[in-house]
Amino acid sequence: MRVLRSSLLETVQDDYITQARLRGVSERRILLRHALPNAALPAISLIGVQGGFMFGGTVLVEMIFAYPGIGNLMVDAVRNHDLPVIQAVALVYCVLVLGINAVVDVAYMAVNPRLRLAGSR
Repeated sequence: MRVLRSSLLETVQDDYITQARLRGVSERRILLRHALPNAALPAISLIGVQGGFMFGGTVLVEMIFAYPGIGNLMVDAVRNHDLPVIQAVALVYCVLVLGINAVVDVAYMAVNPRLRLAGSR
């Protein structure tokens, strides 16, 4: 929220927002249609990065609170030198992070029309 707020405060200072105000566009429309999509891009990127860190943190949380799960399985596999299980769990984590990155890319294309136009060329 802090990243979105600071990005929104920077975006509101831009010239196209001033031009929209001079044309008489309502503040609500300026915020929702002009400022928010441009200000949301850094926040979307940060959500993707934090999503990857969240799945990486499951190992720590599961060990601290003794939850059974994939993070606990990974730690047990490392302790027992079970290479196939380590590889499988690492692959699952990689697929999850790639899936999050794909969702972030789709969200970028939905928010930023310039990316939709660049992809069609």
